[in-house]
Amino acid sequence: MLTKTVLGAFVLIVAIGILIGTSKPDYLSSFTVAIGLLIALPIVLVIKSVKLVIWLVGSLWKLLLNLGYLIGKSLIKSLVVIVVGVVQGSITVVTTPIKYIGQGA
Repeated sequence: MLTKTVLGAFVLIVAIGILIGTSKPDYLSSFTVAIGLLIALPIVLVIKSVKLVIWLVGSLWKLLLNLGYLIGKSLIKSLVVIVVGVVQGSITVVTTPIKYIGQGA
């Protein structure tokens, strides 16, 4: 990734140097490289910063989606356990007295 950034900056510097050298041939000197650096480096840094922000937002979004999925899954599991517990408790409450009523009869 760093190699691509350095190569991209180098190509941008050369392109800006060629543009400056073509439009004003008398500027074609060591100052062309300096001007190219001054113009190209902020552009490369801005592009990389924007890409980083986009990646961070995408990663945060994926994290939130996965977290929501896991919480939803946990809630469904806990609801199933609660429903089973309530049904089991109801059956126990209803059927326990039957044993004593049957013994009395």
